[in-house]
Formats: sequence, structure tokens, C-alpha cells
Amino acid sequence: MHTAALGLTLPQFTQAVLDVLGPQAVGSDQIALLYMKVDAASTGRMTWDAFASFMTAIIETSFVHQPNLGGSSPHRDLIVRIEWVPKENKYVTVSRDGKVGLWTASLQLFRSLSLRELHASPTSWVTAMCMIKTATLNALVTATDDGQITVWDIWSIRPRAVVRITSLEANVRCFGFADLIAEENKILLLWGDTAGYVSILSMLPQAFSVNTEAASWVPFTAKSLLGDLETAPHGLALARRKVHADWVEHIQYYPELQSWVSCCNRGERSVVLGDPHRRSIRAIHIDKGAHVFDFCRRPSFLVTGGRSKLLMLWNPYILNKPAGQIAGHTSGIAQIVVDQDDGYIISCGEDKTIMIHEVRLMTCLFSMTDKLSRRPENTLTSLFYASRTAEVLVCCTGIEVVARLRREHRSGVQSHATAVHAVLYNDHFHHVVSTDLHGNVTVWDIGTGNPVFQFYETHGPNESVLAMAFDESGRRLITAGAADGRIKFWNANTGQLLKTITRVNKYEVNQLMYHQSQILTADGKRGVAIYHDRLVDAAPRTLPGRSSSLHGCRPHNDDITGLAFFPPRTVVSSSLDGVVIVWDLETGSAK
Repeated sequence: MHTAALGLTLPQFTQAVLDVLGPQAVGSDQIALLYMKVDAASTGRMTWDAFASFMTAIIETSFVHQPNLGGSSPHRDLIVRIEWVPKENKYVTVSRDGKVGLWTASLQLFRSLSLRELHASPTSWVTAMCMIKTATLNALVTATDDGQITVWDIWSIRPRAVVRITSLEANVRCFGFADLIAEENKILLLWGDTAGYVSILSMLPQAFSVNTEAASWVPFTAKSLLGDLETAPHGLALARRKVHADWVEHIQYYPELQSWVSCCNRGERSVVLGDPHRRSIRAIHIDKGAHVFDFCRRPSFLVTGGRSKLLMLWNPYILNKPAGQIAGHTSGIAQIVVDQDDGYIISCGEDKTIMIHEVRLMTCLFSMTDKLSRRPENTLTSLFYASRTAEVLVCCTGIEVVARLRREHRSGVQSHATAVHAVLYNDHFHHVVSTDLHGNVTVWDIGTGNPVFQFYETHGPNESVLAMAFDESGRRLITAGAADGRIKFWNANTGQLLKTITRVNKYEVNQLMYHQSQILTADGKRGVAIYHDRLVDAAPRTLPGRSSSLHGCRPHNDDITGLAFFPPRTVVSSSLDGVVIVWDLETGSAK
């Protein structure tokens, strides 16, 4: 116990890790690398607090909580759903009272309209919505509690209804959509209702060209659309089938599976996979049912969630038992989205706890809970992952960015937005470190060329870093600022500031070097100063020393441009005026 309180040495830490994970799980070189990252100050001891802080910092470099409210919201009621329309470069939201919000990519309100006013129906409430998105069409679909489905053109100067279906036998709970224009020249609109039915509406492109403002136009009834698409004169055909014994909570079509998927909160037929062209279905039975699901393309799996509080992963071709389970939620799971780029599962519980899970590790990497307790008027009704910006969005009566993922793999990365001032290579961790005009530091993986992490404005807003160096262990990065010449020590793996040395003079540092606990600096006054790593407040030594001689050589009369060390105690400096001086580091005299 006493040893643990003081911290673990590298052998002790290695043995502890191998005892927990097993000798085959990780190599000793990987453990040593982790140890050196945590023990950035090279004390030879690693405490539990230091280890926990390091692991927390690592997670925060991948997932950053960045609350950010969108622009002024037109919604006064709960938002039913949010969708992104790439062709228009806009987000679309619809609230229960029929208000539609069109938002820019930066979540500024672009336009709003009222479906109640367009429909002249002041009492209907929206129960579900989705966007039909094809190469030539971007249409909004809404369902209301008066038994109607309407397809809207909301992008024209005068928004209007394009298709309306009335006299539905049950209220619509959820929508799905499939673009089969390329394969079969049709669009599928799927919905699930409160009677447990799944309905599939097949639509030909000409169905959207009807003049609904003509005096002769009348809406379709659901019953009149039952039949084959080939014989339908209006280009619409409806098929309806009883699938669940309870309300259909979620439905979607996945082209990778060539199937639609639906779910309900009953234990029998909790999740159903069906082919839109055939009557055959396959079902998953979950004791407490499934409230929501999503599909991950790579690796291929379905993830379900509900009142069981577990995320269950299913091989879509083997449905008799889950391939894995992820625990963590303390309430029922209300929303799930999958980051298709990196395979993260993002889930939201009924208690407004948002969690981000790593599929390969089957663990939670990040979680956050709303400070405001859940009430009917502040329920998180929609969860959305914006892959374009790697942002996690939630909706209530407005839109909020609650987290941003810092992706590890990006193509076409620009190194820096401003001029690069210094570059170093760390041979201990195989990283390249660069800094720019504004003092932003980026750590790069030499093998992949991808950024590992960044930290910004290391010496203040718009202040440059002109010189950098590593200590001999490679665990600490030392930077020198241009404005006041301060020297800062950073954890090279997390960006944590460890300490600061304030120099006697305030001139900018041109060169920086570290050797045997000594920091050598060369500044704009043509002097070389030596600071001791362990004696932060001690006055520095200078080269040449007070009693030393230059042996007839003239001192530096211009800015020093280079410093180099030659073992065991020789330092060489060079300046813009062409002078090169060889110094004895111990005596401070020129050789």
C-alpha cells in the first residue's frame, strides 16, 4: 500500500498491467511507452492520479464537449426530427405544432414556415417526418394525428403540398425512405403505425408532378392506393402488412441488406427484417423489446436499444442471439445513431445521458448528462450525427451541438493555417511536432501522416513560437515564445502545461536546446543563456562568462541562428554575421 501511494516504477507497472490483461494481451514495449507518456516529468514513479488524469486527457482529445446552441429557433414545441439535406446544404427540423425550420450548415436559421397555415388545419399535430432525398427531388414528408400523410415542396418560393393521403386507419409513428430510382425507377416511403402495421408506398417520379393547386385536385385515400404500381394511373401504390403486436417505434430501409427493418417494445418480434418485394420476414425476439436501432456498414451489424438499457449488436444474417452487448445506460435507450466513418455508436437515454461507444472495445468512451432533469417540455426528442463536421446534435425545441469528435483519420489534412516556424522529430514516440506563426502546436504520427492531437495559442493569442526542443526522455516539449521569451514545458503526449520559466530579459528566443537538465537559449541580444531544469527561479548562466575570454574572436554582433552540442561539454553557436564560436559548457569560455 505504501508503494502504491508513492507511485509505481516501470517494472512494477509492467507487472501490474500483465497481471490484469494477461501476458498475451500487450507487449512490454507498449507498456513502457505508456509509462513514459504518463511520467512526463521523468520522476521514475507513476501515481494513480497521474495515470487517471492522462487517460482522461486522451479521451478528451477524441471527444470534446462543446455546447453550442443553434440560432434563434422558430419552434415553440418539441422537434419531431432533424435531417440533413446535402443538395441544399441545409438542416430541416419539424416540430409537433407544424413549424418547419431550415438551418444553414452552421446552425443559423435560414427560413421558417408553418404547415398549419399551408394546410389550413390549425388543430393537427405532426407525429412523424422524414426527407425524401434523390438526385432530382428533396421533399418533406409529414404525418399528422388526423390520419393524413403529406409530401411537401418546401424549397420553392411558394411552398405547397405535392401528394396528400388521407383516411389512414392508424396514426403514423415513424417514417423510412428508399431511393430505388436507379434500379427500379421508383421511390419507397415506409411507415409504421400505432396498430403495428408496416406500410410501403411505392411512388413513380410522375407522382410528384401533379398540380395540387388545381380546383379539380383531391387528396388520395389510403384505401384507393391499394394495388399494383404497374396499373396505378397516378403512380402511387400502397402495400400494408401487420408485423408487430404493438406500436411501431422505428423503421428504415437499408440498401446493404436489401431489407427494411422495424421495431417495437414487445418481446415477440421486437425487431423485424423484411424484403419489400416478398412476404418473407425474419424476426429478433428481445425480452423487453426494442425502441430504436441503427445499422453500421463496416463492420456490418444492427445495434438495438430499449427498456433493457443495453445496446445489443446483431449480425444481420444470424438473428438467434446478439453478437455482443454494451452496458452503461441507467435508463431506457431512446435514440441511437452510428458514426459510419469510424464505427462509433452514439446513444441517448431517457434520462438525457448521451454516450459514445467504441465497437471494437465494446466499451463507453465518453458520456455526458444534461444538468436539467428530464421533464416533458425538455425531452431530447432527436439525436443526429453530422458526419460532415463530426458533430453530435440533439433537439428539444432547438438544436444544440453537444459533442464534437476529433477524428483520427482525415484525408487532405492541411498542416497549419499559418507559416510553420519549427519542426521536431521525437524518436521515442515516432512523432513529428510542428508549430506555426500563432503558436499552435500539432503532433503528427510519422507512420500515417495523421495528426495525433493539437494544442493552441501556447504562448497567448497570436504569439509565435520560434524555437522548440525535447528533453532527453522525449516526454516533455519545451517551447519559447517570441514576445517575452518565456520558456514553457509541456507534456508531449497530452499538451498539458507542466511549468514555465520566466527569463530575465524579454527578448525573443531564436534557438533552444536541452542537455543534461540544462536549457540553452539564444536570443535577439546575441547572448546564450543557460537555465537549470530543476532550479526554475535561479538566475541563468550566460556565455561567455564574466571572466572568460574569446581568444581574439569577435562576439556575436547579430542574431544567433544555430546551436549545437558535441559531447561531452562543447557547444557551438553561429550567427547571421557569419561568426561561429565554440564554447566550453562548463567554464563558459570560448575555445
